[in-house]
Amino acid sequence: MSLRNNPIKKLGWSSVDAFVNPTKSANRTETLATWSTMGNSPRFIRLTMAEGRMFAKTSSDLVYSFSSSRAKRKTAAKMTHLTPRMFMRKYSFWMVSAEEEEEEELVVRMALLDECTTGRGIIKAHCDNLKKLGYDTVSDKTKKSKEYLKVLREGAMLYPRSPSVGTEFPMEDGGGEEEQRATDVVFDWDAVPVRSEGARVAPREVVASVVAGSLGLRAENGGEDDNDNDDDDAFVMFALPHHLESLSTNAMGSKAYDDSLCLHTFHGRTCLVRGSAWRMSVSHGAPQSFVADRPPAADAIPSIAEALREDVGFELSPNVLRGAADTYFPAKILAKMGRIIEINEELKSLKNSDGDEDTYDYPDASDGEIEDAVSAAADVALPTDEEVEALLDDLQRAVEIWLIPGGKEEGGAEAEFLYDASWGGFVNCGCKYTFKKGHEDNGSCNNTFPECPALADVNEDFGNGWYNDHHFHYGYHIYAAAIVAKHRPEWGREYYERILLYIRDVANPSAEDTDFPVFRQKDWYLGNSWAAGLMSMELSPHGREQESSSEAIAAWEGIALYGNVMMDVFTEDDEELDSARLVRNVGELLTAMEVSAANRFWHVWGSKNDEEGSTSVTSGNVNNNPHINTYPKKYTKPVVGMMHETMASFQTWFAPEDVVSYGIQLIPFTAVSERRDEPEWSSILYPVYAESCETANVANDNFCEDNGWSIVQAGLLAETGEINDALEMAAEIPSKVFKSEGGDGNSLSNTLWFIATRKQS
Repeated sequence: MSLRNNPIKKLGWSSVDAFVNPTKSANRTETLATWSTMGNSPRFIRLTMAEGRMFAKTSSDLVYSFSSSRAKRKTAAKMTHLTPRMFMRKYSFWMVSAEEEEEEELVVRMALLDECTTGRGIIKAHCDNLKKLGYDTVSDKTKKSKEYLKVLREGAMLYPRSPSVGTEFPMEDGGGEEEQRATDVVFDWDAVPVRSEGARVAPREVVASVVAGSLGLRAENGGEDDNDNDDDDAFVMFALPHHLESLSTNAMGSKAYDDSLCLHTFHGRTCLVRGSAWRMSVSHGAPQSFVADRPPAADAIPSIAEALREDVGFELSPNVLRGAADTYFPAKILAKMGRIIEINEELKSLKNSDGDEDTYDYPDASDGEIEDAVSAAADVALPTDEEVEALLDDLQRAVEIWLIPGGKEEGGAEAEFLYDASWGGFVNCGCKYTFKKGHEDNGSCNNTFPECPALADVNEDFGNGWYNDHHFHYGYHIYAAAIVAKHRPEWGREYYERILLYIRDVANPSAEDTDFPVFRQKDWYLGNSWAAGLMSMELSPHGREQESSSEAIAAWEGIALYGNVMMDVFTEDDEELDSARLVRNVGELLTAMEVSAANRFWHVWGSKNDEEGSTSVTSGNVNNNPHINTYPKKYTKPVVGMMHETMASFQTWFAPEDVVSYGIQLIPFTAVSERRDEPEWSSILYPVYAESCETANVANDNFCEDNGWSIVQAGLLAETGEINDALEMAAEIPSKVFKSEGGDGNSLSNTLWFIATRKQS
């Protein structure tokens, strides 16, 4: 089912073709190589050679295995030298005209068999470096090369015609078993024999099997028919560690470890698996909440209450209330206001508790801890109901201003949202901001549609008009909307369709919704999302990228919480309830997958490679999942600042200071942070974070503190279990820091709440 299939025009939004003649959807899969015709543009590209034949140019270090659906003439192929920079790849082939062949599909399969052989090419240096890093290659052992070629030949006559990803969400909630919710993610490789007129191989029903010799395991056929499926067995694909955990539950702990068909790649230990369909179950984990797994520590509650009495008077700047700004920083402020409201709600609930019934479920708190929190809350003064309602009024106005079609002429945002029909997305026009000196927070947008700076320049509004960072931006808007809807259900009903525009843009789960692509930001194979949209702001050759894994996680958390809230709103409407349930399930699935990916690709600790280059595994962490160390031990930083498709780097787009690369993986402070950050990793990260903060302060005019990164340091210290020291550190942060660009997504209330709800060491 879809979240909604209402046409954009029905919702009142104007449609604009922001980009002319797009050739691919915004969530496209990039091709691995460019195939081009020559001469008179014949209809077929032809490579004629015997199946399974090996081919290499004498001046290259590369040996490929080729197979073709036609093998009638001599080899007529040549290949340019391949450097380690894979984007420079180029293949050229002799062509034949359409008249020379029957009109049938030509299928050519090519696989790299040996990448480090003669030593004659530039890639020799790359191969030598791989060995220094502890990476193994296909050519490291004769056995590996022969086994690999054997498997390739067995599957040479099958190819993946049009692979697809399916998601099977839980449709209903079982009584009391919500913590067991899971979604099946299915990779259907669409295996097709090259000589059977495109007839599809019937995939196995449940699970692929690890290639014999890969991990010494074979999974059982999960279908009802136990007859052998030779075609399905012959089809092979590489799987990463997180795939193997689902495809063979015992794989990572197997004692029979024969790695002859496994390689250590950039994305981790990679093994061949058989089967044309992979079914992987992803647990959603415990239901998400606005509160932590335990109440605030009793001795911190008076300080939190004092901060609330101050923070409840927060006033939005006039330009934000008018939507005269970018879509990112104001959204962080809205989420900040929502957190103030929710923390007050939690303390109010504890204060009014009669001890017989807990308003909140604290799964990791003893009865004594809850009683202490109730007792402490009973003695504090909280903001008045009138003050909280006034803050909620401002939050509601600031959330809905962006969701009024037509821009300021219709009472909506000065920087109005548009629907882009070219790529199917919700993009912002952008704002040419002008202001009088001394009144920077009361400026206005000196432009209206169709004059849209964000559509004209990828560097405007963080590239929003070019689909960059959409989930970062919209996640904060969705989180704030969830809080307004929770406290004002009628508003939630009225604005449900409009809030769904944010969700449909970044996480539309259904192809039935033709206005938006399916899961625009998602990389299903790697498991993470990508922040880069149509193009990189710096035209990076390393593919799509994502900087802040934590803001991606927070975006999906916001969707899950919004779905939860709207399920409560729609309890009497089955159709709307099903829609809200799907929103929640989508958010929970994406949160779980992003947390897992963050701990594989962005959080780095304990990296250790054995003599064969296999990935080490540690267990016993707080989430009871094994930690898979992806990178070689020579990568010594505890985080990756920017993850690209083909590069991991310690840097950010916007600042060179080390503390920024660390801190961007730790914001915002919300309940999901405990799932995100393992205490072991936090303990390793904290000393280097503290040192980098001090270095930035000394070298760059108090940079760390003035830009809000000292707030993050206090939260990180709390994650190591040092609650009291973290509370003292937070209390010393100047109030102006919470109004800085880096700190404006935080409040003192939320910082103290976050620290006080961490697990004590």
